[in-house]
Amino acid sequence: MKGRSLPQFPLDKLQVPVLVLAHQDDACSVTAPKDLPLVTDKLTGAPRKAVVQLSGGTPSGDLSGHLAHHGFGGLDPAAVRVISDFVL
Repeated sequence: MKGRSLPQFPLDKLQVPVLVLAHQDDACSVTAPKDLPLVTDKLTGAPRKAVVQLSGGTPSGDLSGHLAHHGFGGLDPAAVRVISDFVL
């Protein structure tokens, strides 16, 4: 996938709660799990932040597609639960 990786964005400008949800086996270079510390370190303006990495699932298709690890293929209930827990 082409594009800037997440740590290249001005994440320090965010001043809202931030949930970083990732899959430990995401193969997308733009949202690589190895970059999570770079992302969270830049979230200096966020009043609350959380990082959750999921694992497992049943990925298929394009590595950066919605059915791959990038899109939490097969983990929809778990991803929705993490998001709703963060929001509530």
